[in-house]
Amino acid sequence: MSAAIAFDVYGTLVDPLEMGERLRPVVGDDLAEPMAKLWREKQLEYTFRRGLMRAYENFDVCTRQALA
Repeated sequence: MSAAIAFDVYGTLVDPLEMGERLRPVVGDDLAEPMAKLWREKQLEYTFRRGLMRAYENFDVCTRQALA
């Protein structure tokens, strides 16, 4: 039997909604926070759906697709 240690960095150590600060110069003050929130929701949705469908993709793939 092998052992493993896992860390949930995204959302635990890194605040994904801070992306709003990076988006602000691109989309403006009014849209930055709502867009960051929607992007995060879609990231999680795509990740969970792929898991349920047994169609795994790396989180970076889901992140890019969620932004698109």
